[in-house]
Amino acid sequence: MLLSARNLSMRFGNLLALNSVSFDVAEGEVFGIAGPNGAGKTTLFNVITGFYRGTGKILFGGGEIQGLQPHQICHRGIARTFQLPNIFASLTVYQNIRFGAHFGNPGSPTKDKEIEEILELTELEEKRDLRTRSIDLFAKKKTMLASAVATKPKLLLLDEPIGGLNPDEIDHFLNLIGRVRVELGVTFMIIEHLMEYLMELSDRLMILDFGEKICIGTPSTVARDKRVVEVYLGEGSA
Repeated sequence: MLLSARNLSMRFGNLLALNSVSFDVAEGEVFGIAGPNGAGKTTLFNVITGFYRGTGKILFGGGEIQGLQPHQICHRGIARTFQLPNIFASLTVYQNIRFGAHFGNPGSPTKDKEIEEILELTELEEKRDLRTRSIDLFAKKKTMLASAVATKPKLLLLDEPIGGLNPDEIDHFLNLIGRVRVELGVTFMIIEHLMEYLMELSDRLMILDFGEKICIGTPSTVARDKRVVEVYLGEGSA
């Protein structure tokens, strides 16, 4: 397993946002995460990437990462994106990707060839010299993904990557995720509310509700789980 989480919990005052959540992510798979609003999905990402300090154990590549700072975890090989595009608006698309490459690999020379390859992979060549404040949402999401890919991650966490996109853009973005997975060997964890697409993309799914894991398995197994239907999918979805 590339990532193993054991008994992860996160409390904000009296609110238990994560309650003893355990799961494994295999190298090379797409591991989907879903659940109602407030279920703890983004909190889980924040704990894994060191933005929050929870309790429990997180092993990545066999080493403990719980308690490390976000930049240290990135350097170990975990990158992430956010629900809203988190990029440098005053920089160009190219400069954003270059920053990701430098941040993810400090002390190593940033290779222009690698950035060019990422621009080609994400089909951002024509927008390379545009400042990101002027590009559309789809291009911003691709720029955020490209910047994360430039850190050379083994595991990439995507938080609602297709939110706000139209159907054609969604199909394009899902194809892009597939290309990154196959061509670069990246493992994915993906939070998404659009279950139709998440089930199509994922090898396995985990459903959270009120900070607890209520089901984990293949998409078909999860879709038939009575508790998942009750708390999340709704009657008639199984």
